[in-house]
Amino acid sequence: DTGKSCLRLDLHGLSSDEGIERVMELVKILALPKLKGKSALVITGKGNHSPGNIPTLKPAIHDLLKKVSQNGIFSLKYREDGGGGAFKIRRIRIH
Repeated sequence: DTGKSCLRLDLHGLSSDEGIERVMELVKILALPKLKGKSALVITGKGNHSPGNIPTLKPAIHDLLKKVSQNGIFSLKYREDGGGGAFKIRRIRIH
């Protein structure tokens, strides 16, 4: 669901550190009790514009979201209709 009920965070052009910082801010927002069930689309891009076409942002964000989803509060899905350069995170329960 990429409509109005889905938040969207586009990280194109950011460094891995900047992207991680923004995603952590998003996770804090999604953790608010009033946002239970809310989804967010996190767009990293595929890394085609990275030096040597070797992605750094996408794997860093993937690792972060994977760790965040292990707490059972969030679920993580890979977003293929965005060309493989996006992830979807969803708040599934209140901690």
